[in-house]
Amino acid sequence: MNRRTLTLLLVDVLVYAVAYFGLRSLLHRPHIPVTAAVLLVLFLAAFWYYRFYRMEIFFSPLLFASRVMRVGIVVFVLFWASWWFLLKTQWPEASRLLLVFLFLVFGILYPLSLRILLGRRLLRSTRIWIRFSGELREAFMAGPGRKLRYLREGDDTPEKIRGGLVLREFQPSDAAASRADMWKEYAAFMERAKSDALNLRATNIVFNNYNSELNHEGIVAEIGGLTGLTISGKRHKPYRLVCKPLLDRIAALVLLPLLAMIHPLVLLMIRLEFGPPAIFGQIRLGRFKRPFRLLKYRTMQMVSGSRPGEIDPRHQAYIRELLDEEEQTPLDSGRMVPVARRIRKLRNRREISLAGSILRKTSLDELPQILNMLAGHMSLVGPRPALPYEVEMYPSWAELRLRAPQGVTGLWQVSGRGMMPLHTSLFLDSYYALEYNLWLDLLIAFRTLRSLFAFSRVY
Repeated sequence: MNRRTLTLLLVDVLVYAVAYFGLRSLLHRPHIPVTAAVLLVLFLAAFWYYRFYRMEIFFSPLLFASRVMRVGIVVFVLFWASWWFLLKTQWPEASRLLLVFLFLVFGILYPLSLRILLGRRLLRSTRIWIRFSGELREAFMAGPGRKLRYLREGDDTPEKIRGGLVLREFQPSDAAASRADMWKEYAAFMERAKSDALNLRATNIVFNNYNSELNHEGIVAEIGGLTGLTISGKRHKPYRLVCKPLLDRIAALVLLPLLAMIHPLVLLMIRLEFGPPAIFGQIRLGRFKRPFRLLKYRTMQMVSGSRPGEIDPRHQAYIRELLDEEEQTPLDSGRMVPVARRIRKLRNRREISLAGSILRKTSLDELPQILNMLAGHMSLVGPRPALPYEVEMYPSWAELRLRAPQGVTGLWQVSGRGMMPLHTSLFLDSYYALEYNLWLDLLIAFRTLRSLFAFSRVY
């Protein structure tokens, strides 16, 4: 936690305390310490989740204001839920007015006034290096760059600028003739940006005209309508080595009762439709290309990939078609030329029954992977483990995605799920492998809950 983040956190707590005691005295309401403390914790957690402690969010006041509205809705729902289950005895009837006013003052008025002013003041005192050219530089200098106190340009940054920001722009080379070429260069650029961020101990933010197709809600930096991908200057070793594996085991244990309850019904559906086996193990490649058997409920008459070297010819041809289409789609100047095929899974396969379609659209066919999580083969969040022949067909730069634990749900699934071009999803997996941390995993986990109900986008 750097000095600016700590300043914002302390001011949040101080303002909340002043608002609580001031409103309590003004409204002549009784003291409710437990209820008030729970509300404060919910607000601070929501502020952290929506990146209110990151300086780059203050580049765009409109983006910050929209996040304030989200915080208000989320905290309101969570607070009522916690009150209903935990705080009923701590909320006297006479204190509702106090809580309503406290919510309005601290949840809406304060973030949109004092806090945004403080955030922009702290941003002005942040050391920032920009590596922009052309229109992006003009937009930055005409907007947030006008009042920055410690702004530098060029590549000659010092050895370390801990707590600072480096704003970079990606431009494909003249040799990039297709969408596939652009993604290859972009992935290599992001790897260099990560290395630079670690060396400088500073956050790098990469801006790219083609970022609009990524549709990643974790983006918090916006300049001139262009969003940037954040590259942290930290390795997140404690989380990656200790916390993430531990949280995966805990999540698997929590979800085991769900599997036990649903399994008899699913087993009956599959047995009546296909006969045994109801669960099959498909060979996939895990982290660092380690093969393992991924467990799935059966959704088709044909079961493929359960034996080493086994290939589904139709699926293999489809993946090759997706890759070829991006390789043959030209790159236009400053924008992404769309591709026609945006579906990772084959649609309308005759082998898929009604029961299989229901299991797929509800993602219940993936539920046995709870056992893979317990065994340590998979994580709850990470790039989806691919079939061996898929990995062989992928472009070489996509092997970056295998550096992270492979997961039940991932960044591209919650960004576009079944509707995303293949190279785009591979890039998001690669970006996740560079950046995964607690915040990103929580973002993906929470968004997965929402995307599960987008049945029309799942195949």
